[in-house]
Parts: sequence; structure tokens; C-alpha cells
Amino acid sequence: MNFIIFIYLCNVILLVWWNYIAYFGDLSLDRFYSKLLRGLFTSLFLEIAIIHIAYLLLRSKTKYFLWLFSIFSIIDLVVEGFLLYTHKTMFNALVADALLQTDLLESYEFLLTYLDYKILLAVVCLCLIFSYFFKIFQAKESKELLHRKKKNFYALYSIIAAVFILDIFNKHYIKKDLEAFSRLREHSLTRIVHSFAQLHNQQNLFGSYKEYLANYEEIYKQYLDKVKTTNGVPNIVLIIGESAQRNHLSLYGNALETTPKMQKLEETGNLIKFSDVIAPYAQTRFVLDYLLNFASIGEDKFYQRLNVVDLFKLGGYKTFYFSNQELASINTRLISAVANRADVTRFVDPYANHDLLLNKAYDEGLLPFIIDASGGGQKFSSFMIVHLMGSHFSYKYRYPQEFNHFNADDITMPPEVTKEMRQVVAEYENSIFYTDSILERIFHAFKDKNALIIYLSDHGESLYEHNGFLGHFVTSRFVAEIPFFIMVTDTFKSENPKLYNVIIKAKDKPYMTDDLIHTLSHLGGIEVEDYRKEKDILSDDFDYHRKRIFKNEKDYEILRSEKAKLQ
Repeated sequence: MNFIIFIYLCNVILLVWWNYIAYFGDLSLDRFYSKLLRGLFTSLFLEIAIIHIAYLLLRSKTKYFLWLFSIFSIIDLVVEGFLLYTHKTMFNALVADALLQTDLLESYEFLLTYLDYKILLAVVCLCLIFSYFFKIFQAKESKELLHRKKKNFYALYSIIAAVFILDIFNKHYIKKDLEAFSRLREHSLTRIVHSFAQLHNQQNLFGSYKEYLANYEEIYKQYLDKVKTTNGVPNIVLIIGESAQRNHLSLYGNALETTPKMQKLEETGNLIKFSDVIAPYAQTRFVLDYLLNFASIGEDKFYQRLNVVDLFKLGGYKTFYFSNQELASINTRLISAVANRADVTRFVDPYANHDLLLNKAYDEGLLPFIIDASGGGQKFSSFMIVHLMGSHFSYKYRYPQEFNHFNADDITMPPEVTKEMRQVVAEYENSIFYTDSILERIFHAFKDKNALIIYLSDHGESLYEHNGFLGHFVTSRFVAEIPFFIMVTDTFKSENPKLYNVIIKAKDKPYMTDDLIHTLSHLGGIEVEDYRKEKDILSDDFDYHRKRIFKNEKDYEILRSEKAKLQ
């Protein structure tokens, strides 16, 4: 019994730590504790089941397995505790892949980077705790006490097994929950086994991520002699925001000064805002599936088309992809495959793959990557994609305290809106205010170069405007309408006056961002057979009459008239 308690305590520490990082503050306290307790319950059952299976197989030799299981648990506690402390993640397929590809020297350098006295102190404390339990394990107990413990143990095991099996049955067969079996990965041992299994299993998100990479490599080879480049802008940056609704930017008329820095750039002629741009979908994954590839809406095999990173590589550009979103999850696997086609790819958190974990790293973590890539007397043309966390829910975690500029009292909404709801909107406005600062700092990194920077959001967000709904999984103009603007340096204006005027003339054209790759081809001066001038907003032959169907459901011209209402 002491073995079980010790092993369980090791896992409890990790589960509490992980749930605190991933969910505390994003969920109500009731939901947070409910999620944590379910995880702890599942972990206990899995542990007992593992030991039970070992007993059935080993019988009298089970005690040796328990010793090995205990040693594994203490090592895992140190390893996963280290990952949680340094990268806010638990063991997953990305960590497993990194381990398999890392040599001893790289491991040593990694430890030197992150090891400090706090970690060493924690390891010493864990060793002392382990020594204490070691003495307990040696203590002799009476047969009567052992018999009573066994009785209690079997009773508890039977109850937990019954509840656990009924819970899975209910979720899988009644609720039809696709994640009904996900809790089988709650324990450290099964989690690690599952992570390594993912590397060799093609029927999962990590397998499809590798498949996308292989497809892109083959496509790249097919285009090697089919691309020409003439007079492209030497430095092009594409910044992809998150959940920004254009009506909440003061640049687009919001009464609150949420984008003062962008407005100053507009006043000096360094920013041209586009007035009529929408997203094609309400989810990042679906938007970028088309935005990053030469694929048309409705085309299922978008990953078998030339992507934007390979397009610029073929055009002679050095390519960069910097992201503050997760590397590989169910929502970002294709995006990450495109990212890893770049010459230089950096993620703020290279080990995050939990698609439910709302990354709490600030977007300023991207700035060192951008400054390093843009600095020096570079002799090459560069194409850079920067993927922000932007205004992803929960909004209050998207900005540092010094950007806590607005509060509930600043938000003007109908009287039936509660103060709590107005505070949520204020936090959203603060996230926009912070993004404004990030964009200005990125512009500053290129201000002395001949450079053009495009900013757009993947999709918008309903801040209770659509029938009181908060979020973006709805068919609404508030989700469709996004900010889209182009920032240009003074050097760009002086060296590209004709293109500068073309951009200004295009600013009021009706546009949907699934066609962006055609405009990027134009800006890069890249001639490729996939380019369509009617899809290029900078072209004289642009199709003004294309129907923009949001989410493949509703014509935006109908959505455009939607008024904000709470119910």
C-alpha cells in the first residue's frame, strides 16, 4: 500500500501543477476543481490497474516491479517537473522526438541553459522524501493490519473500476464523445508510452504532421525549375493575428484608443488600412489551410498544393517562421508543417502540443527572433511570417500588467450588460492595445530597410454582439470582419512609389484572405503557374464581384447588415 501511495503522490504533484498552469483562471473555480479531481481519479485508477496487471503476470515478484515503478515515478517527477518549470508542458510526442534527436553535448548545453539553484534544491528535497518513504517501506506490519489494508484496497479498487468504466461507457456510447478514452493518458507511465507510440503511429496528429511535411518536400521538388522572380520587395513580413475584430481597433473607428501607434503610422503615410476585408472561416485552422497554400475554398487536399513558404524559397528569399502558438496540435499540425519548411523556424514554446492549453507566453517573446533575423547588413531578400497569440481567449492572459489600460467602467454597453461582461470586453480591448505595441516594435525592427509588413487577423470575435455570444464559433459579421493593413517603411515609399500608389488605390476593394497568397506572389515579384490575377487585390484585373461566402454558409453581403444585440 505504501508503494501505491508514494507512486500516486508523485503523479498528483504533476497533475496539480499541470492543471494549474493550463486551466487555472481560464475556467471557473468549480470547473477547474472538477477537471482536476477527474484527472486525479483517473490517475489513481490507472495506477492500480497497472499494478494489478503486474501482479497477475508476476505474482510473488510483484514487489520488484513496485520498486522499479517507484524509481520510475521519482525520475519522472524530476523530468516532467523540469519541463513544467521551464516550458510549461508535460511529456508529449514533441519532447520524445527532441530526445531521440539530441546528442549528449546538446543535452548538456540544454541543462546549462535552464538549470538553476531552485531546480537543484527541488531535486534534493525529492531525494529526502524518497529516503523517508524508503524507511517506511522497510517497516514490518502485522498480518492483521496487512489483511485489513488488502480488504480496503480491493473494495476501493472495485468501486473505482466500476465508476471509471461506466464513465467511459457513458461518454463513448451515449454522449458520443470522441475524447472518451483520452483519460487513459492521465498517468505518467501511460502518458510517456503514448508519447513515444505517437512517433511511430501515422494515424494521429503527429503522424499527419509528418505526412504534410513529406508532401511539401515532394511538391517543392516539382517546382524547382518552374518559378521566376523579378523586382520583388526585398523584405516582406506577414503578421497573423488572433481573434481580432476590426471594429475594436481605434484605427477602424473604436472610440477607445486601442491602436494609437498604428494611427500615428497611418498619419505619416506608413500604414494603409483596408476597409472591406473578411476571413473565410471562424477557426484558425481552416483559415490558414487556405491562406498559406495555393488552394481554393472547398478544395480538400490543400496540403498537396504549393505553400507560401516554399513559394518564397523558390523565389530566392530566405524564409523565417516565428510563432507564439503551439507547434503540433489537432488545430495547428498543417500550419506547423508549413512553418517547418522555412529556413529558420522558431516557436516561443517549442514543446507545447496541447490544443486545449491556452498559451500564457506574451507575444513580446517573438521580438528577439525578429530583431535577430532583421538585424545586420543582410545581403539577401527575406520573407518572414510572425504568428501572434493576439487576442486569444482568455484575453486577460494576453498582455503584461502595464497594458492593463482599460477596465469595465470604460466600456459603453447597454444597461443589461453586467459589470463582469464589461470587464471581459475591457480585457479584450487591452489585448488589442498590447498588440498595437507589438506591431509598432516589429515595424521599428525594419524601419531602415526597404520593407513591407502585412497584418491581418485569422478571424474576428463576437464580444457579446452576436446574440450575447462570446467567442468566434458562430456565423456572424463580428467574426468575419477583420483588420487588414499594410505597413511600409520610408525607404520602401521612396524606392517603390508605383507599388505604394497601387496599394493605396486597392484599400477599399472587397477581399477575403483565402486569396492572400496571390497578392504575396505579386509583392515578391514571383512568377508561378498557380498565380491568378483575379485573386490578387493589387491587380488591375482583380475580381470585384466574387461572392464572399463566410464559413461556406452565408454571403457576407447579407451578414454585413447585422446589428449588435445581446439576445
